Amino acid sequence: MTDAQRIGPRIRRALRILATLTLAAAPLRAFTVPEGAPLLLNGNFTEGRGRPLNWVTRSTGDLGTFAVTPPAEGEVSGVLTIKVERAHQQPWMLELRQKLSAQLPKGRNLFIGFEYKLSPGYAFHVYWQKDAPPWPKFLALRLSEPAGEWTSCRVAVPVPEDLTPDATSLSFHLAEAPGTLEVRRITAVLVA
Repeated sequence: MTDAQRIGPRIRRALRILATLTLAAAPLRAFTVPEGAPLLLNGNFTEGRGRPLNWVTRSTGDLGTFAVTPPAEGEVSGVLTIKVERAHQQPWMLELRQKLSAQLPKGRNLFIGFEYKLSPGYAFHVYWQKDAPPWPKFLALRLSEPAGEWTSCRVAVPVPEDLTPDATSLSFHLAEAPGTLEVRRITAVLVA
């Protein structure tokens, strides 16, 4: 098999994912979640004080802090604020992660959405990845544009293979640079 034959399917898969990504990173007007089975627990940060319930948080070497603010009156979502004190060459050393605990059949689409505010000079990564080494990524985003008001990020990614419950996770790698990230309404929904 030639290099072109081996790389060809990877390139086609990457182009297919890029073609089906619907990324919106604009000031928030309306954040509509498609109908489907929700896959995350506590994506609205209504449970837990300090660190959010049902999420794995990692801060190696005091890189930063996580703090949950309960929903304001009339709001459905609380806010998770991550303050990154110092960068790390491995940004996942400050991480927010949750496993997707449902069967994900090949050919369906996974909708991922959230709202965020981002301080100038800061950037973070969002991955939908397998939860085992070498941690292959089905989605990899890097968000770096400052956002002083709530901004929405929405993507739809095809499920590339049949995936068992807890085989993948949604992961935010946060220690690329010092700064502050506020996030709310994290959603993952399996759609047709």
